[in-house]
Amino acid sequence: MLDLQYKTIEDHPDNGNYEDFISYDHQFHLLLVKYINNDEVNHIFQRLMYLIKLTSQSALEVDGRITGTLDEHKKYFDYLKAGNGDKAYNILIDHLMMPLNVVKPEK
Repeated sequence: MLDLQYKTIEDHPDNGNYEDFISYDHQFHLLLVKYINNDEVNHIFQRLMYLIKLTSQSALEVDGRITGTLDEHKKYFDYLKAGNGDKAYNILIDHLMMPLNVVKPEK
């Protein structure tokens, strides 16, 4: 899934259409939730999905946010593979809250 996100950006850099990237982003998160296989995590994520969907486009318009998203996904996945749940959790929380903390650029 990460490879598909990278490819989307390579194929269409800076075109302002983040639809494919956002779709792969959501799929990435859904795969992680499925992998974790925890009802509480699933419920929390389902509640967050609506908020994430509303804020993704605006957040990605901020300079560096696409690269930041990809870096966060990679770090999170690497921490999971290494069995470092605490660091993975911290990355995940920061990542999920990021759209609420970014300021949309003036046009």
